[in-house]
Amino acid sequence: MRLPAIGAKRKWPVFAAGYIGFCALYSFTGRVHWRAPALLPLWAIDRLIPFLDWTVWIYHTQLFFLLFAVWAIRQTLNLSRTLYAMAVASALSFTVFLFYPTILPRTAMASNAVTARAFEFLYQIDPATNCFPSLHVAVAALAALGVGNENKRLGLGHNHMRIQYTTFEGALKQRLRLDLGH
Repeated sequence: MRLPAIGAKRKWPVFAAGYIGFCALYSFTGRVHWRAPALLPLWAIDRLIPFLDWTVWIYHTQLFFLLFAVWAIRQTLNLSRTLYAMAVASALSFTVFLFYPTILPRTAMASNAVTARAFEFLYQIDPATNCFPSLHVAVAALAALGVGNENKRLGLGHNHMRIQYTTFEGALKQRLRLDLGH
């Protein structure tokens, strides 16, 4: 089966439709489950990583990171592969969220009122049961790969952000180290 190419003229409508669909399915699979969510145990390394409330701000940059990636990717084949890879990663993760939901305890203790509001917003849009596998990291990694395929300098910057998402999700206590290895 050959999927339609996503070129410059269609990239923004396709991205917008994909992102809206992603948000709807992410929300749905965070609230509807085939079974009760399993509590994931914290590994020793997870317990060693301190909770850092300010990392919530890095977490909230994901949409801007993705918008920049879509803007930066110009080649039709690369853009198509990147967006379809994100769709496949999302579909696989949604399947796990639906049939084997997992949960991590959330203990947001913000050091100030503004950061507390950032946590409130995060917890409204990011269900606690969608914690494994990490779509935040997977989609960021695919975006960084797509950008890096075309522009090594921009790709290095995108890889830096992907590494920040991976590193700081542990400090935000949103994901397990096991999951952040990609």
